Amino acid sequence: MEYISTLAVLVLVFNAIFVLSVILKNNSIVDIFWGLGFIIASIYTYWAYGAGIEQQLLITGLVTIWGLRLSGRILLRNWKKPEDWRYKKWRKEWDPSWFYLRSYLQVFMLQALLCFTIILPVIFVNSTLTFATEWLLFIGLTVWIFGFLFEVVGDWQLDQFMKRKNRKKNELLTNGLWKYSRHPNYFGEATLWWGVWIIAMSVSFAAWWTVIAPLTITVLLLKISGVPILEEKMMKNPNFKDYASQTNKFIPGPPKKAGAKTS
Repeated sequence: MEYISTLAVLVLVFNAIFVLSVILKNNSIVDIFWGLGFIIASIYTYWAYGAGIEQQLLITGLVTIWGLRLSGRILLRNWKKPEDWRYKKWRKEWDPSWFYLRSYLQVFMLQALLCFTIILPVIFVNSTLTFATEWLLFIGLTVWIFGFLFEVVGDWQLDQFMKRKNRKKNELLTNGLWKYSRHPNYFGEATLWWGVWIIAMSVSFAAWWTVIAPLTITVLLLKISGVPILEEKMMKNPNFKDYASQTNKFIPGPPKKAGAKTS
């Protein structure tokens, strides 16, 4: 019941966002509400099924912190700006007569389903009454903190680079965390969700099946909507090939010699 009701809540939330996007003629507002969807689902499951257990408060709080930071950052970045280039591209490419239906299904309902899949460990924890395995709880929290800091620092370094007034044409960010990974913020985000799953496992080993959550966000970022889309855009930069040959794509590692294989 808790899984069905949480999915229903998310569908309602993303339906409301879809209506707002039609009014504003801007599908990219869904990015702002992506993090908020996780917060709503987490707080709902804690309110509806939680019992005030420490690990329930912890996991709900961690997701809320992550979601607020992410949504706040995207809101500030996109404030008073036109629709994001990815959604503009789809608006041009898709058949106008089917545009709204396709947007509803392919953007908003798909994100509702993805949000539900990724939040599964939180639903499990907030609807389970059991004691924590302390060493796993500590490991999960440590992994989450590591991933969260990696994402935050990576984003901050990117923001500072983009704000630089003396930035040269075609210059790439190749220092800080970006020296060790071409997408440290994405790596950090995937990592923190593995931390969430480990916390769920600390509540009960019966949570093993919710591994689909970190697997989904990792594949999503690495193979579908994160890294591939951004790297397709970065390929236009003549300096990117050298940077890519020396820097790991996702998992951080020591810089390599030009032409070496990266991971």
